Amino acid sequence: MITVYKKLVNIAKNRGGYFILLDPEKLPTDLPSFLSKVNDAYIDAFLIGGSTLKQFDIDLIIRNIKKETTIPVIIFPAGVHQVSQYADAILYLSFLQSHDPYYIIGAQAEAASYVRKIQLETISTAYILIEAGNISSAERVTKVKPLSRKDNVQIINYAIASEILGFQFLYLEAGSGANESIPDKIISEVRKEISIPIIVGGGIKTPQDARKKIEAGANFIVTGNIYETNHSSTLFKEFANAIHN
Repeated sequence: MITVYKKLVNIAKNRGGYFILLDPEKLPTDLPSFLSKVNDAYIDAFLIGGSTLKQFDIDLIIRNIKKETTIPVIIFPAGVHQVSQYADAILYLSFLQSHDPYYIIGAQAEAASYVRKIQLETISTAYILIEAGNISSAERVTKVKPLSRKDNVQIINYAIASEILGFQFLYLEAGSGANESIPDKIISEVRKEISIPIIVGGGIKTPQDARKKIEAGANFIVTGNIYETNHSSTLFKEFANAIHN
């Protein structure tokens, strides 16, 4: 059976990919209706997870999502409590710029035995937070200072290090609810230096913005906050079309 990782790599080789991030604390009231609209937009995966450390029934949430869709569900974890056997895969994140070993390797080690026990597919992902004009939830929780959006050299160095260390994906993150998205110039310069797929998220508010990120070198675009207030199937399709074509 083809793995989620291989499916995503195949997408990255041929076109842009589109992920919708679902925060368990902010799920639509009518989840089946929401998922029906998303199904028609042909997105590539759901990311499920939040930046806070609140407890919730991740198993139940994922099972409810998978009742309504065949779209892959990939965990985007804030901690070891956000691991589930019902997901299709998990982004096994390492917060590279953190000065707290817990976010670099501690949480990953804590979850490792359970992840292996439930045979959950892992996609090792280097996670880099870049400043976005406001304090993101990820920054509040981890106390990590984002890299300056003006320091391209430092960002590129982290990106190169992530590939050298063997990560399968790189995630450039502006943060949930970011005022500004990752600059296209940064994406372009990082793309020139590494060959692994690049995920870009945070602050992407329009399909046009998303398209520019793909043209700059991103392989996957993540949107989340805009759907907490707008459940339009037209908007889903506009984003998907801009990213895919």
